[in-house]
Amino acid sequence: MALPDHTKILVKELKGRRSICWYPSAGSDFRPLLYLSKPFYDKHEELSADKDLLPDLFIMTDFQMNEYTDCSGPGDLYYYDYMRMHHPNNFDKISKGSLRQGDILYRDRCTSITVKNTFRIFIDDIEVKKNLITFKEIPEWYGTGCCITVEVNSFGSTAQKLGKWETDIIYLYAENTAFAKQILIQNKINIDFIVRVRYGGNYGGSTNFGSWLFDLADTLNVKYYITDPINYEHDNWDTGVMEYLKKGTDTSPARPRLTSFYERQWYDNETVNWYRVER
Repeated sequence: MALPDHTKILVKELKGRRSICWYPSAGSDFRPLLYLSKPFYDKHEELSADKDLLPDLFIMTDFQMNEYTDCSGPGDLYYYDYMRMHHPNNFDKISKGSLRQGDILYRDRCTSITVKNTFRIFIDDIEVKKNLITFKEIPEWYGTGCCITVEVNSFGSTAQKLGKWETDIIYLYAENTAFAKQILIQNKINIDFIVRVRYGGNYGGSTNFGSWLFDLADTLNVKYYITDPINYEHDNWDTGVMEYLKKGTDTSPARPRLTSFYERQWYDNETVNWYRVER
């Protein structure tokens, strides 16, 4: 079946990349742009051996997140109101289709992410599997998004400062499993990094916990997972998702052998591990 023209543009963009990171249910969490960068890897000896494969494109998918939500503070309303008042941003323009050069996607006391260039993208026929989401309504911006070149500026303390660099983001409003099946699997797109942090417990609006992402290691040729500590014995709730992904594709789910080689605090008091897929 021929791809719609808008989808062809997206697939061409993905196939032209050297290394891709996918963050399903990303919301407004732009941490991977910092944590999966050469300046960050250069500062951490545990990561230095893997810096040649760092992504030159970050895919962020979400079902409906249309305004910035801060998750880095102690969790009280005062802190959130302070950040919103003193560090405003233009994240909401992604869903409105009005993002422009110079807009701020994220800014705090030591980091800013500024739009250098952007254009809108569309997926004309992306599915919505209602049994896989908790939201009752499909947002009007579903199936839309932006290709964005940003400048990341990390200007914190001497110990934390990373400097300035540019990178690319595709932010797309799509249900994660539909995006995996219709775009990544059916078009044989390789994904080197998968970030599974906000996914799970319905936090991202999903009825599943994202453990199916590990079953795609071979299908998507995944090399690294960035996720909370893994316990496969208790991380096996998503068999129904795999049945959907396998139907009409050549997906062969298999849990990979993973080795943890780095960890850090991601959100407040939350440990996230870097895992290498062993082959």
